[in-house]
Amino acid sequence: MKFKKFNFKKVRSTNNTAIRIIKKTHCKYGMVISDLQTNGKGQYGRNWISYKGNLFVTFFHELNKIKLTISTITKLNCLLIKKLISKYTSKKIFYKKPNDLLIEKKKICGILQEIIFLSNKKYLITGIGININKSPYIKNCPTTNLNEITNKNIKIYLSDPTGSALYNYVSNGELKAEGGSITEGIGSSRITKNFENAKIDGAFSIDDHEALPILYDLIQNEGLSLGTSCGVNIAGAIRLGKELGPGKTIVTILCDRSDKYSTKMFNKKFLEEKGLPFPNFGSPTPMVNSFAKTVSAFCATITILNKSNRYKINKNSPPNSPYSSIIMAKIKSEED
Repeated sequence: MKFKKFNFKKVRSTNNTAIRIIKKTHCKYGMVISDLQTNGKGQYGRNWISYKGNLFVTFFHELNKIKLTISTITKLNCLLIKKLISKYTSKKIFYKKPNDLLIEKKKICGILQEIIFLSNKKYLITGIGININKSPYIKNCPTTNLNEITNKNIKIYLSDPTGSALYNYVSNGELKAEGGSITEGIGSSRITKNFENAKIDGAFSIDDHEALPILYDLIQNEGLSLGTSCGVNIAGAIRLGKELGPGKTIVTILCDRSDKYSTKMFNKKFLEEKGLPFPNFGSPTPMVNSFAKTVSAFCATITILNKSNRYKINKNSPPNSPYSSIIMAKIKSEED
């Protein structure tokens, strides 16, 4: 059985959309998913309040020789979704007849099932709504969402290069850029669609004087030749570590290599004109190219070894620089 997927930005109701697709195409198995519902359907003709960021999906398929009642099928589907949600939380999930799932006596999921007949064929329509990021207000029915339940101890911070407006936007609510940076490809002076609903707890503005020494240190002491976007990310991670204190896990992304920025990062005249620090190791050009290739091979090797399950990462490897605890890993064979 192969489901055909139908994606929409906005629909009135995923169930109604599924019914229209069946009538128009006679598709036997399908899934309708939408970013937004404007008139979602609930049990007994009620409305399902649909906030953007939550999950709205409808599965439909032809029924063949299934003798179960629709109420039994609804209960089975609730139990399946209960099992799915339980992967993200250890809190108890309760099934409430006829079609709801509750956590701490608050509704997190609702299911609406319908049966339609078309050309002597019977189709089951199963609409599922799960509160992922927002809890809708329903009179006399408390609600909750997965984000609220699972992410209470997770904080998200923005690390932004000077010259970008996002630091001021997160900190002060104003799109205002200040300063400049040699960092290319990150930073923005507008709110993009993938950022507008992001929940950011705080932000750091990182200038080149802070990021570049970190990158030069990593090349000289760790053999990692990383680009300026990495410098901004690592500097932000260090600042967050100092802010949160010991015993916390901080995750960042190493997203680029230094060879993309060699004409700036290792150009002494350019850096001196900008009043920026210059690496204290000799002629960088041949070394940079060598390190860039090494980093690519190093990352690929970690991926391959982790997938093979023959090697493990030792998180307690002794650091060679102040930044080792953030990004370095020592690979050790389990067979040693």
